[in-house]
Amino acid sequence: MLAAPKNSRGQRVVIILIISIFLLVDCGFSYLFLLRPLTLGFAARQWPAVPCHVISSEVKIHPGSKNTTYSVEIAYAYHVAEKVYRSSRYRFLSISSSGREGKAQIVARYPHGSRAICYVDPKNPSEAVLERELGSAAWFGLIPLVFMAISLAGIVWAIRGGGKIGMGGMPDGNPNAGQPWLQRPDWAAGRISSSTKKAMLGIWFFAGVWNVVSLPVAGMVLSEHAIHKGNYGPALVLLFPLVGVGLLLWAVNLTRRWLRFGESVFEMACVPGAVGGVLAGTIRLSRPMRPQGLVKLRLNCLARTTTSNGEGGSTSERVLWQHEEAVEMDAPDAIPVAFYIPGECSETTTLDASDGTLWRLEAKAQMPGVDYAASFEVPVFRWEQSAENRAEAAKLVDRAQAEVAAYVQPASSRIRVQDALQGGTEFYFPAGRNPGSAFFLTVFILIWSGVIWFMLRQGAPLLFPVVFGFFEAVMIFAAAYALTGTTRVLVNPAGVAVTSTVLGFSVKKAIPVQEIASIKTKVGVTAGTTVYHDIKIQCRNGKEICVGRDIKDEMEAEWLAAEMTKALARK
Repeated sequence: MLAAPKNSRGQRVVIILIISIFLLVDCGFSYLFLLRPLTLGFAARQWPAVPCHVISSEVKIHPGSKNTTYSVEIAYAYHVAEKVYRSSRYRFLSISSSGREGKAQIVARYPHGSRAICYVDPKNPSEAVLERELGSAAWFGLIPLVFMAISLAGIVWAIRGGGKIGMGGMPDGNPNAGQPWLQRPDWAAGRISSSTKKAMLGIWFFAGVWNVVSLPVAGMVLSEHAIHKGNYGPALVLLFPLVGVGLLLWAVNLTRRWLRFGESVFEMACVPGAVGGVLAGTIRLSRPMRPQGLVKLRLNCLARTTTSNGEGGSTSERVLWQHEEAVEMDAPDAIPVAFYIPGECSETTTLDASDGTLWRLEAKAQMPGVDYAASFEVPVFRWEQSAENRAEAAKLVDRAQAEVAAYVQPASSRIRVQDALQGGTEFYFPAGRNPGSAFFLTVFILIWSGVIWFMLRQGAPLLFPVVFGFFEAVMIFAAAYALTGTTRVLVNPAGVAVTSTVLGFSVKKAIPVQEIASIKTKVGVTAGTTVYHDIKIQCRNGKEICVGRDIKDEMEAEWLAAEMTKALARK
């Protein structure tokens, strides 16, 4: 059933009011733990230095039910205009936290009875501080800021009609109940604009907020030169500005693309696209272009899932099906689109940003300077097609089968196909056949291990290293499979025999021919925009058995599945 695209106005108002309360609380914490300390820190750079006398100095212990925290407690006296003042402010942001050693080093620098220098507000001499930098405690100031961003995103989400209160099918009496794609004006008209401008504006906004906050915090933390004192933890704050630089570069690139190509429009030949049929039409460009080579088209079927809480949520998308085509342009401002959609695919189940199945068409072309790229959310449903559409679908199927039959496995492929000595055909998937992904996975594991080591060194609660260690164990197994895992598949008219080996341990499985319904490719793991394909046996009892994993080339995966099918039927 199609998800209800919007909540009622009253429901959205209630959601906005609730999130606004959280936003106000987040703003208060952001002021106390980030904005006010930053403001005072910058102002204190102009405060005069005044000699002071340390009255008391200790590391105060704060026992807790689960762990113990510590704080710096230093009291000192100073003279201004022949008047004595006292203060216990060490920094503008000083909180209780775990890790006694670092705080003991601070106390050792200001022992009881020693002389030191403090900085005094000339307008209000009762305001003084020993060290003007925020220190590593500035990390805590970023926490309410993150929740502020989540709250703002939640409000925008609610204003746009998000949420799933009262989710269900189409309301009774809706004139478009049998044709749900008519509820979206762009789908109904068959003219769908790309998301280039929305993506550009969204990244600029996020990059601006991120850099406005992260740069001052990083400057305040590093200004105390903690790295030279043997405390390397604060250096991690540099990751935030680095991410900000990456966001700015991303935003600049999107802006260049927008200025050069503007908005593209996908004109559908028939509305909607059909499961078991075709999605066809033309991408119209606002400005002509001459790409360097063919235009790459990709049609994705995605499962969108939102994990929400009281302050918003996060959205993830998983590829269910994907197909790519490389086409020539019909004209300098027109890109032809024609995809066959297999009957086992899922239809669209969401109209807006709610959870469900959606279809996305992507187009990319290499251009001098900045490449062309555009994406369109398209309607794909199960519906009765015309004879013309069925004929077009049959033509696309025949073309795809002819391409698979004419495919020649490249010499660079590490997957071997050969006649078996015992009869039939052997397919061998060697270890390390995707060295790039194995390398990056190994590097990521090393970085992840460094994070766990840092947690243990800084005395983080045991729960965090344990949880991170569990995920690392999963990644280590994945890396072990990528580096040492092999699969040998023997196919003959009697059936399929599979031998899988990882780290020297082998598992064998035999599937008799009478249990096999078909051999097909399916989407496997994804890494960013890269999709790897698996070859699976569809058993007559509904069970699926994987006989080949992580094939990067879609055409090679289709060819391997076709060769296994031929070997199975060969007499």
